[in-house]
Amino acid sequence: MQFHEVSCAYTTGRAPGSLALTRHAVELADLSAGSKVVDLGCGNGESVSYLQSAGLSTVGIDLRAGSRSDVNTVPADITHRLPLETASLGGVLAECSLSLLANIESVLLECARVLRDGGKLMITDLYAREPKEAVCLRSLTGTCVSGILTQPALVEHLRVANFSVEQFEDHSRELREMVARYLFEHGNEQGLWQGGEVTSGGNAIRDALRRARVGYFLCVARRNPRDKE
Repeated sequence: MQFHEVSCAYTTGRAPGSLALTRHAVELADLSAGSKVVDLGCGNGESVSYLQSAGLSTVGIDLRAGSRSDVNTVPADITHRLPLETASLGGVLAECSLSLLANIESVLLECARVLRDGGKLMITDLYAREPKEAVCLRSLTGTCVSGILTQPALVEHLRVANFSVEQFEDHSRELREMVARYLFEHGNEQGLWQGGEVTSGGNAIRDALRRARVGYFLCVARRNPRDKE
């Protein structure tokens, strides 16, 4: 599955935790004023706008970028080489984007390339809190949870890309709150996981989500020095 082949309903609006979780991620990353940051899969640019207002020099990258004139965005595919110089950034933000990728390893390597030594990678995304049950989600088609992450797998991917995890926090409460709002507005949560579409297979999706105990996490990882690669 390529990025944006399946767009979850939660990616078309605000992600779980909204800008409060974005703010918390930036605080944990302890980025200095004026730091250069890229938002991978920036969507409508809301986080880019917030990061800019927080004093960070920010650019958003997304295939659908460019719809807003008040934020700095670049239309590009984040699954390919990023249009950024090597060791040029202090931070990379990836909100609800990594779990949509088929080539997470190469994307993390690109993040490591564009970050300076000691730069921070901030990730918020879905994950299976029961890692052994993630396979039941990966077997689903036409959903945004088929690329679900697990904490052990993510930590290993980051290690291979020369990152060290500094913080890993569970924010599943924010996901539950978002699902509750979606249910109130739409009467059925199935569309949330199928890009707004309600098709057959809803029972299988609900069962897989329950078995895997799908939650939401925040991770901040530090780019290790290049001389140790």
